Amino acid sequence: MKLEKSTLIANKTVQISGSKSISNRLLILESLFNTIKIGNLSNSQDTQLLKKLYLRLQML
Repeated sequence: MKLEKSTLIANKTVQISGSKSISNRLLILESLFNTIKIGNLSNSQDTQLLKKLYLRLQML
């Protein structure tokens, strides 16, 4: 498998569904890349817990 760096366009908005699995993946990406801002997250319990964990880690 060969991974290549993609070229991303800055200041663009992508709409996603509010699904639990996509929300959880986006939270992980947001924690890795500080340029990503997300919204419309799932209200599921595990997504909310992951978000709280992410916020706590930011405070460290």
